[in-house]
Amino acid sequence: MKNHGFMPADILLPRDGFEKWAVIACDQFTSEEKYWSEVEETVGGAPSALRIILPEIYLDDNREKRIADINATMRKYLDDGVLEEHKNTMIY
Repeated sequence: MKNHGFMPADILLPRDGFEKWAVIACDQFTSEEKYWSEVEETVGGAPSALRIILPEIYLDDNREKRIADINATMRKYLDDGVLEEHKNTMIY
């Protein structure tokens, strides 16, 4: 297969609950505390990309613990079947 820069891969996607999964982290929001508070309120306790990212606003706020929590959450999502693997897939 010729490489055109867009190739199939094994991709992990949320099994369900897409409505609370996505987090928009555009430059215009990444350092606004109000935005992240609203996202936190929307997500609540649901699995979300919010739990596996480190927004710029929190880079100087207990970074090591936040990174450890992110790693633990990623492992939990994998172990609990939150994410479903789609082998040899392309998403456009």
